[in-house]
Amino acid sequence: MNFVIFPMFFASSALYPLWHVKEASLLLYEICEINPFTHAVELIRFALYGQLESTSAIVFVVTTAIF
Repeated sequence: MNFVIFPMFFASSALYPLWHVKEASLLLYEICEINPFTHAVELIRFALYGQLESTSAIVFVVTTAIF
């Protein structure tokens, strides 16, 4: 269980915003972009500001439908 969850958690925007990750490493940014957990975190982060991130919403819905 930890073998799957921890890499997904650390390779997402849960700890650092996505734009900080992009400034630090483009490779890590690309990995974060394909991680569905990143998009779930981004939906929650933007919802707190009263905004909707459409790309994250689409990825989240598609991933949920697949699983």
